[in-house]
Amino acid sequence: MTDRRWKTLHPGEKMPKPEKINRFEVFSPEDCRYAQDDLKDYLSQAQLYTKNPARVEVAHVLTLAEEGICTKGEALAAAFGISQVTPLEMEQHEEEVTKHDIQALVDKSKEKIEDKKASINVHRALTSYDVVDTGIMHGMKLANDELIMLDNLDLLESIVNYAEKYAALPQVGRTHLQWASPITVGKQFAWYAERFAGEIIEMQKAADNFVGKISGPVGVSSGLGLVVKHPKGHEKLVLKKLGLKPAKAATQIINPENLLHYIDHQKAAVDVLKNFARDTRNLMRPEIGEFRIESKKDQVGSSAMPHKDNPINLENIEGAARIFGGYHYMFDGIRVSDHQRHLSDSSIKRYLGLAENVYLRTIRRTVKVMETLKPNEKRLKANLKKASKYICSEPLQIVLGNYGFQESENVSPHTYVNRLAKRGKAEKKALRDVALADEKLKPYFEMFTDEEKGSILKPESEYLGESESETRRTCKELRVKITEMKNDVLSRNYDDLLDVESYAQVIE
Repeated sequence: MTDRRWKTLHPGEKMPKPEKINRFEVFSPEDCRYAQDDLKDYLSQAQLYTKNPARVEVAHVLTLAEEGICTKGEALAAAFGISQVTPLEMEQHEEEVTKHDIQALVDKSKEKIEDKKASINVHRALTSYDVVDTGIMHGMKLANDELIMLDNLDLLESIVNYAEKYAALPQVGRTHLQWASPITVGKQFAWYAERFAGEIIEMQKAADNFVGKISGPVGVSSGLGLVVKHPKGHEKLVLKKLGLKPAKAATQIINPENLLHYIDHQKAAVDVLKNFARDTRNLMRPEIGEFRIESKKDQVGSSAMPHKDNPINLENIEGAARIFGGYHYMFDGIRVSDHQRHLSDSSIKRYLGLAENVYLRTIRRTVKVMETLKPNEKRLKANLKKASKYICSEPLQIVLGNYGFQESENVSPHTYVNRLAKRGKAEKKALRDVALADEKLKPYFEMFTDEEKGSILKPESEYLGESESETRRTCKELRVKITEMKNDVLSRNYDDLLDVESYAQVIE
């Protein structure tokens, strides 16, 4: 993975280290228990509010040099100064002096630039949210393309593999938690895969449309126009260095929907996983027992009842999906801003890294589940056989209708079969046995074809419809999409973005 840490002007120089914190003496379990360490390179507080804004500042000064506003040497001096500011010293200066995060970044950057003529180019004609909002979108873009989307595709592939492996394994269907017509295990997982795929495809579309802004405090580039001849051209060059497109219309802030569309689809994606977790957990209940998850040798399910083996990973997935739902609700609040901007969105966006950590750990937890989830074929078969006494009702009423059965003007095949089913339950007899013994239906059974009889008498094996073929068709299509998306994402190379040394040649 790309190393996002800044190169310093003096490679041997040691930066101040923050005070060591006991990881349990923090407020968020996302830090002490669930942290995805590789995500920190993109969306930690240090990245969101020091390093990513600093990258925007660096891109700005390098572009000023390309346009002849300052010299190459001045641009590099400013860029190196900006790149040496640490989150700790920036925070201390903000708390003790400026009470403003980006002004603290600007002040500390200028302190580190020996050529004071070069320092004028730091934050020149910019506003704080040129660098904060653009920095956030830069971090999100890189996080998606280098990390999150690849994890999404790994999970999708594991669900597709599972669906394909069990495409032909019969299972009783369930609607309203009651037995229904049979399906296959693979068919259900193909449904999860199709839904999840749809959301991550939309996530990638949203990420590909991430924008930034370099247009000043109300978005009209008036200040920048006093420095460069073509403000919009300058903005485009700056944002290209950050892997972003320019916002078509912005105020002091980027249109909030630009980020929210992405989060909306993440919310939908984790809800699919919540649905999967809930369904699977229910099917692991002892009285059903159709699935099991392999647990470790000394894993404990209860401190009081040693026999317990709880579906903790599935419960964790559902809980994490609810947590992400809370963040989704909170982020929805940034849609409304007073005129060109107010400040309430600032505090909300500081939780973006936490939200993305919840999303990523949910994806990775689900991958672990897929690796250990096993169908109990014996219980699947037993439950289906038990249910087959009643689930022949659908084919029976359809076939009777095909042959024109009508007991009376007000009694349709559906009503007649419904009454037979209730009689069977009352008499503790299988519906198919009641139907075969029914005098009014005997002439019809003699007319039924072998296929029609099979769907009624053996629905567990003869009434699976297109479960298997549809599953395999869906999996085949999704495999093509997975390959396309992986190739696309992996072909994106951001290694040279804002490598100050590589840009030294550009601004000759």
